[in-house]
Amino acid sequence: MLAQLKETWFAIDSLPLRTVTPSDVSPWLARHYGEKSASYYNAALTLIRDVLEMAVRDKIIAENPAKHLKVSQTPNTD
Repeated sequence: MLAQLKETWFAIDSLPLRTVTPSDVSPWLARHYGEKSASYYNAALTLIRDVLEMAVRDKIIAENPAKHLKVSQTPNTD
C-alpha cells in the first residue's frame, strides 16, 4: 500500500504533511481503492489514518486530515 501511495500520489515524498487536506485523502482512496473490496479499502484507510495520527502525536501536523473518513461497510459486488 505504501508503494502504491508513493507511485500514485504526485510528489508525496516531498509534500509537506501540513498541506494534506481531507479533500486530498478521500479522492485518492476512492480512485485507488474504491473498486476493491470493503476490507481492502478499509486496510488502506486504516494505514493512512495511522500514519497521519503518528504525525499528529509527533506534533508534525495539528490535525489528522483522514480522521473523519468513514470505513466502508459495503463490500464491492463488481
